[in-house]
Parts: sequence; C-alpha cells; structure tokens
Amino acid sequence: MRKKLAAGIVAGAIIVGVPGYTIFHSYQAKAEEAQVLDNATDAVNSLYASKKYNYLANGLTEEKIQKAQKLVADVGDSKKQKTLAKRASNAAVMLEASKAVKEDIVDGVIVDDLTKSILSVTQESVDKVKPISEDLYKDLSKDLSKAYEQVKQIEKTKKLLKDAKKDWDSYKDIEKEVNKVSNQSVKKSLKKQLKTLKKRIEDQEALSKKAKEKLNEIDKTSDKQSETKTSDSNQVSTSKSQNTTSDAVSASSNTPATQNKSGSPSSSKASSSGSSNSGYSSYSSSGSSTSSSNTKSYSNSSSPRSYTSKSNSGTTSASESKKSSTRSSSSGSSNKSSSSTSKSKQSQSNTMKDANDFVNDFNSGNYNHVGSGNNGTGNDYDVYERGK
Repeated sequence: MRKKLAAGIVAGAIIVGVPGYTIFHSYQAKAEEAQVLDNATDAVNSLYASKKYNYLANGLTEEKIQKAQKLVADVGDSKKQKTLAKRASNAAVMLEASKAVKEDIVDGVIVDDLTKSILSVTQESVDKVKPISEDLYKDLSKDLSKAYEQVKQIEKTKKLLKDAKKDWDSYKDIEKEVNKVSNQSVKKSLKKQLKTLKKRIEDQEALSKKAKEKLNEIDKTSDKQSETKTSDSNQVSTSKSQNTTSDAVSASSNTPATQNKSGSPSSSKASSSGSSNSGYSSYSSSGSSTSSSNTKSYSNSSSPRSYTSKSNSGTTSASESKKSSTRSSSSGSSNKSSSSTSKSKQSQSNTMKDANDFVNDFNSGNYNHVGSGNNGTGNDYDVYERGK
C-alpha cells in the first residue's frame, strides 16, 4: 500500500514539473531574442550620426557595417530584421559615395590626375544616395561640382597653352587662367609651360628686332648704291655733252663763209658763224645794207660790218647737226641712268619683300622651337623649324 502511494506522489510531481519547465524555457528564449534584437539595433544605430539616419557616424568603416549586418541576420522578428537590414545596407551605400567623393576632392581641392571619367563613376555612387538621404546627397553633390569645375579649368588652361599665340596679350590671358587652378601640383606644371611661352615671345621679339635692323641696313645700302649709280650716270652724261659741244664748235669754225644777198663775199677772217635754232648768222665786211624777204641786214655807221640774220632757211649747218647729236646722246645717257635706277629700286624692293615675308611668317607662329644649344663660346642659342 505504501509503495503505491509513493509511486503516485512521484507521478504527480512529474506531471506538475513538465509545464513549469516549458514555461521557463520559453521565457528564456524570448529574453535571448530580445537581447539579439537589442544588439543588432544598437549596432545599426551606431553606423549613423543620429537617429535621423541622414548622416553617417564619424570614423565609420566597412568592417563595422559588416558586423552590424551579421547581428541583424540573427534577429528572429522578420519585420524588424528587414528594417535593420535596410538601414545597414543604406549605410554601406552612403559610405561608398562619401569615400568616392573624398578620394576625388580633399578640403575643396581636387587630387592629382583627376579626370572627368573618374568623376563620372563617382557621380553614379552619389546618385544612389539621393533616395536615402537628401541632406548627404546635397553635400556630396556640392563637393562633386567643385571637382568638375576644377578639372574643367585645368583642361581649359592646357588647351590655351597648346594653342597660344606668341604675343603678350595671349600670355596675360593664360596667366590669369593658370592662377585660377587650385591644385598646386598642376599649377606648378602649368606655370612651367607658361614660362616657356614667355621665353618664346621674348626670342621672337629679339629675332624680329634683328630682322628689322637688317632691313634698315639693306634699305640704307640700297639707297647709297642707287645714289652712287645715279651720280656716275650723270657724270658720264655731262662728259658726253661737253665733248659733243666741243665737236660742234670745232665743226662750226671750219664751215665756209656765207654770202649775203648783195653779192659781197664775206671774208673768212672777218666772218664768224654761230649756231642758233632759227638758222645761222654772219658778220660781213660790206658797208651796204640790204633787205629782202628772207634776209635782214643791219648797218652800223660806226662800224663797217653788217649783221646778217637768215630765218626759215632750209640750209642746216653742221652746228645744228651736232646739237641734235648732243641732245640724242644726252637723252640716251639719261635713259640709261633712269633704267639703272629703276633696276636698283626693283632689287631693293624685292629684298625688302623677302625679309618682310620672313618676319611675318615667323610672327604668325609658323616656326616651332625644336631645340637649343651652345656654340662653345658661352653663348646659348635656340633652334627653330618651320612647321608643315
């Protein structure tokens, strides 16, 4: 009997203990689940600067995000798990975009070797932030715009340097653009190119000055040569004229004495013939004065000689012939002198034209700087080559 009672007590105790254990186990499980949720929530919240979830926490790393995502994966409540997982994923997107922008521009200045292609990739990352956090998107876009502007400025300045004209106006314009570049490394490189441009302009001015001086020397030399040739030509013409006149006088002295209308022969000793454009004249020893349609005689009471002037005479004296020859010779000499002067001026004009063409060609930038050297005496020189 006692054995039956003991067995019944033990059985009752077992029946009562099973539901209690189950309740305890369920409570413990819920407590553990709540702890997992709390841990996951804290981990996700730590990724952000505040519970607004619009900015990331300072010093956030990918490792912290991955750790939070693992904790979220253990959350039993699927709804809460989905919310936490989304926030952790958003943090990863925001971090990627932030890092991309900071890799392109630091403290408002772009990094070296940044290009538009790189910025395009960064832009894609930033665009993903817009639906997550409008505030962070605006900040990142602002920095990205600065980066774009600085890249454009560098490209613009490089193009100006490449296409630069060799004059001071272009130099000053490019210098202003170089000073707008924020990246110090790039600016230093651009200033070096600007210095090279400055030297080329100075070299061009020096060469142009030498060319003009050479032109002036050629001009002066040509003028002197022209004057010398003209003077020599005039001297030759004068000498020929004097010789011709001398021959005319000699021929006139050998011309036979003329006879006037009165029939009195003129003595060769008392007669002298002189050439004139209207005919000839003679002195006669006859005392008579005779007048006709073609001959005029003038008698002088104090002198036995009469002056006879014949006009419109068909007779041409040797003196007239000599004068014609003189004029012809003088005209020929003058023509030769004029021809010589004309050739000298033409040669001078051609020489100046060639020099001017060279100066204009050089100033137009058709000559490129291809090198430099030293002539062994301590003087440096630059080498230019005409472009194609």
